Amino acid sequence: MSGKTVAGLISLVYIALSARVLGVTDYGVLNLVHGFATFMGALIAFSGFHPIVTYGTQALHEQDMARLSRLLAFMTLLECALALIAISTTAAFAYPIGLALGWSSDTIAFAPLYSLAILATVRATPWGLLQIAGRFDLIAAHQAMMPLVRLTGTLLILAAGGGLQAFLIVWLVASVAEGLSMWAIAWWVCRIRGISLVLPGYETLSSAIAENPGILRFLTITNFDQTLREFAPKAIPLIIGWVSGAATAGLYALAIRIAAVLTQPPQLLGQAAYSVIQEQVAAGQIDRARRTINRAAWLVLLAGTVVAAIMSIGARQILALVAGPEFLAGAMLLVLVLAARAVAAATPLWSTALTSLERPGSSLQINLACNLLTLPLLPLLLSMAGTEGAGYHALIQAVAFAGLLWFATRQAITSTIKGAKDATAC
Repeated sequence: MSGKTVAGLISLVYIALSARVLGVTDYGVLNLVHGFATFMGALIAFSGFHPIVTYGTQALHEQDMARLSRLLAFMTLLECALALIAISTTAAFAYPIGLALGWSSDTIAFAPLYSLAILATVRATPWGLLQIAGRFDLIAAHQAMMPLVRLTGTLLILAAGGGLQAFLIVWLVASVAEGLSMWAIAWWVCRIRGISLVLPGYETLSSAIAENPGILRFLTITNFDQTLREFAPKAIPLIIGWVSGAATAGLYALAIRIAAVLTQPPQLLGQAAYSVIQEQVAAGQIDRARRTINRAAWLVLLAGTVVAAIMSIGARQILALVAGPEFLAGAMLLVLVLAARAVAAATPLWSTALTSLERPGSSLQINLACNLLTLPLLPLLLSMAGTEGAGYHALIQAVAFAGLLWFATRQAITSTIKGAKDATAC
């Protein structure tokens, strides 16, 4: 099994245990505290490993280890500086945000310290280094770090006793461990690969900028792009908590986790189909690629619909089994989230197809538009439909995203076929 699969299985165990121990409201508070920290991390801290992969690959190709060392020093300083700003800002805003979201005084008092959980996201530089070093095995293994720490901590709480405060400590330790362990792994890889590490002084930083033309513009664009991608998904739980309270946020968090099983098969199919579609497009077999995309899309949609229907029929039983009877109020919410995941089941495949057809920007633009433009609907739907409003929002978002992505893929295929025919005619 892959690291992601192992992490997913471990996560299901500690989620079920923590939900049963905490109950729906405290489970919601736990997710809101963690969600606020990760939201601020995505907003302020450095996002994306692309500069390391792009410019680091060039340095490795030229066997210029000194240039790679200076690049690593520059990116490390930048990432750590932005992380410090993100942690300080999160700690400063913890009190007013906690009041707005209805946290207890003990939780609000702990929230500034929890800003250190942002360290879980401060790993773009080491992750990029492992990418260019080809150590995907270490990246896969690292994905189990946070789930393992959370599971271990949860089991200790079950044995020794504890409530929300204990879970917050465990979640914080897991986040810090995830971030710091990635840096430790990257340091070890540098040692065995003979990559020397230099201190980020003025000369080192100026040299890194000079010998990597366009790096400042590149990292600004990629960081902004990644921030936009993560903004809406991370803002949604906070909006739910603000409008409807921690209990609804807890129900939503659990529904999203359970429904996530629907995203695994289409993502795997999209990854598997990429090379096939890419080969067909490269060979000029556009019509054949169209048939491959259509057949795969229908297969994924059918499978997603069947799984969603079966899980929807047993929604109450699933919630009772996983989290206990207190979470049964989220049965309809789970059904709506499952429907949304079923509708969006083929979107990874269509995104893959657009990339193969040299239109990766189309998928990004559609994703951003659907995420940002539908976000204002969430408070309105929550006010009108209560807990289920979050599910209706997810469904509307999925329908818009899937519909626009399907249309863009169809147009891209038609345009490519027409271009090929025109080229042949000439």
